[in-house]
Amino acid sequence: MTVHIEAWRIAVLVIGSVVGYFVFKHTQRATPGQPSGMGDATAAIAAAVGVISALVILFG
Repeated sequence: MTVHIEAWRIAVLVIGSVVGYFVFKHTQRATPGQPSGMGDATAAIAAAVGVISALVILFG
């Protein structure tokens, strides 16, 4: 079975991944008492991709 994914949906998914990566790069922990540092890049990108995928399925 072949699944055809339209080009604009792939573009939205890629843009969501890039935005998730840049949000990850520009965030810091704000919890007092813990060493400062960034979170997990994989989780940030996965969250962005999950949200974009859900929105495309919901509104597409």
